[in-house]
Amino acid sequence: MIKLPIRNFEDLARALRRFEELFGAPEGSAEACELRDISNGLRAFEDKVAARIATQRFFAGSLINVMPHSAPRPDASAITSSKKHESLNAQSN
Repeated sequence: MIKLPIRNFEDLARALRRFEELFGAPEGSAEACELRDISNGLRAFEDKVAARIATQRFFAGSLINVMPHSAPRPDASAITSSKKHESLNAQSN
């Protein structure tokens, strides 16, 4: 029997192994009931992980939207000329 809810990736690995063992259990059997419970636990864990990813992407996007207004943009020509200068010095040595 798998401990639910699934709280971490170790629990997830155990639940997936048990899911594979039970897959195809006859309908109405105790194994089919356990399979359904594990399936619901897997779905809940997946939803929790997806929500965390969405939150992180939202906040990362918010930072990207804010940074150009609050931080100076690098001068691309200065970076390019600096790299050319470094490249020429490396070739001459």
